Amino acid sequence: MVISNQKIKISSLNTHGIKGNLVYVEKLCIESDIVFISEHWLNNSEQNIVEAISLDKKIFFHSAMDDAHKSGRPFGGFCWVNNTDIELVSYDFISSNISLIKIEINKKVLTIIGVYCIYNNNTSEHLQIYDNQLAIISSLCEQLDEENNDYVL
Repeated sequence: MVISNQKIKISSLNTHGIKGNLVYVEKLCIESDIVFISEHWLNNSEQNIVEAISLDKKIFFHSAMDDAHKSGRPFGGFCWVNNTDIELVSYDFISSNISLIKIEINKKVLTIIGVYCIYNNNTSEHLQIYDNQLAIISSLCEQLDEENNDYVL
């Protein structure tokens, strides 16, 4: 993506568990200015795993698990890994599947929306969750359009 003659490399990856994909995630973080990682499957006490990937990056971490989660399959979670020279305006973890960051480039704000949509397994419960996710995304996009803000989904 090129914004006002400044090239920004943005990547997104569903890791299905970051521990098994650390080498690929490290390479992606080296080659990209901003990386959205979903499904890292880490709890709050394991944030250091993401921080160790790239010591010269800003990390914005969210776990979908509470600290009481001790057994069973881990799930969810996402984070942003950003170059330190990118001017961050704000970030927000909107839901367990949607997050955004706002960065400033040449005095213009760009919003980057990271999304991990639930898998639709043809159950009414998953369909309702999916519909809610789409409604949130649609509402965000409408709000950004009304504010005349640039965004990437």
